[in-house]
Amino acid sequence: MEGRLTGIEENVALLRQKMSDEKANAYDGRAVIHKRLDEQTRQIAHVDTKAAISGGADARIRAEIGMLKETVEKNQETPRRSRSGNG
Repeated sequence: MEGRLTGIEENVALLRQKMSDEKANAYDGRAVIHKRLDEQTRQIAHVDTKAAISGGADARIRAEIGMLKETVEKNQETPRRSRSGNG
């Protein structure tokens, strides 16, 4: 009987060791997943920032083009008026 109990105790100890190893592996696996998620979050934030900056730059460029267009149109109108007034 004592030999059977010793065998059972050894099996239980082996199972506990295997479970402990599996827990450690699961912990390591989750750590890798969290590291990847953190990196993805950082990359998405970087892309969002770049998109916001690009959008602001595009709006500024459009506004400047609009002002230049107005200036060019005014400059083109001015000589016509002076010619028509002189002639």
